Amino acid sequence: MSSGVPSGAAGEWRSADELVFTRLKEQRALQALWALEAVPGQPWFGGKGVRGARLIRELSQELQAADAVQRALQGFAQDLSALLAGPFLGWPASLRHAAAVFAGKVADSWESRLRRSADAEASAEERAQLDSAWEHWLSNRLREQSLWLSLAKEKEYFEQIAKRLGLAKTELSVAEHIHGPMVALTLKAADEQVRQSHFGTLCFGALARLDDAVRRQQLPSDVVQAFCEQLDQRVYRVIDQSLESLRDAFTEARAADAGVGAAEELSAKMRALWLWTGRSMHVEVFALEQLSPVAWHLSRAKDMPRLRRILAPSIELLFSMEARILREPVELLARAAICAEMLLFWAGVEQPPGEYTALVERALRVCPGHRNARQAMAQVLCERAKTRLNFANAANHRNCIQEAAKLLEDARGLFPSCRNVEETTLKVAEAKRQWGIP
Repeated sequence: MSSGVPSGAAGEWRSADELVFTRLKEQRALQALWALEAVPGQPWFGGKGVRGARLIRELSQELQAADAVQRALQGFAQDLSALLAGPFLGWPASLRHAAAVFAGKVADSWESRLRRSADAEASAEERAQLDSAWEHWLSNRLREQSLWLSLAKEKEYFEQIAKRLGLAKTELSVAEHIHGPMVALTLKAADEQVRQSHFGTLCFGALARLDDAVRRQQLPSDVVQAFCEQLDQRVYRVIDQSLESLRDAFTEARAADAGVGAAEELSAKMRALWLWTGRSMHVEVFALEQLSPVAWHLSRAKDMPRLRRILAPSIELLFSMEARILREPVELLARAAICAEMLLFWAGVEQPPGEYTALVERALRVCPGHRNARQAMAQVLCERAKTRLNFANAANHRNCIQEAAKLLEDARGLFPSCRNVEETTLKVAEAKRQWGIP
């Protein structure tokens, strides 16, 4: 029985119908994937889902993921999620592009949750979600950036997009897109209001992880190098902007002759800034340079209690710088002397005897030629020598005198003109005469 529709037309109708049905299935699979990856209960906010549906189509065609798509239609999108985790080496540009957009949308979803959880006024329940939100947000931001960078050399692909959109080639900035996530993170981290919040700390933490994340991907070396150089420049710029206010505060305090009085508060602020930047070496160097004049002033005034209060908030920065110098002594040679000096200042602020000696030894390791460190260590050795002499008796006097003489020789090698060396030399000579040792 005839349908009344020409066979050719009927065939065309069925093809169009099948296409619509396929697109609907792709969007349903996208919704399932979104429900798994994004904040639970948050609806898809990527427009009509055209780009997202294209992601599903690309996965089906390029990665033979038809079975995974079918399972997603049943509400189980774990297999699709595993495919998106990569590695994406060998994926066509169109799939990497769709995956980059999707990862960005997922990260945006978690960012709203992350901001609420990191807010100072967040509820206990919201704060409990912070770690989970951070991990989801960070992993998708890093994936988004890596996928965009993988498109850096896909010039022909982007030209085709520009042609389809009716744009001139210059209107579609590839560089703007491939560096987009990094630029956005930098702008957020640099915003003064954001920087003072916990979310600002998380933004900077993400920036600090970008370098390593990108280097782990099998991307062209020149693309990675150019990106990491720009990332470093932007990170340094953010840190410099953050340090500027502290630098101005120190300058104003010194001009008003309030440098010592303001230093305690500023020291605490430097530690907070250091933590925010992910323990940046630039903040450590800044702290040493700003606190050294204050430490000298209080040391000469013998105001050790105040010196301790000022150094205590920033002491972790000093110890971190010390560890860096020991790892890279040649590269950080210029920082060794001031670091050793600050270790000596910290040693002098009412430390127990054993801790004092350990800090002096550490100062000497950081900067073996440091004059004050050598003098301090010589004095320590002389005191040890005199202690050994005080324990001398009929049974052990020979060993005690030999040990004291060895300690004295070490002290003399470090700082011959130390007054304690002369005094200890006389005591060793006197002990030898007392016990009849030539």
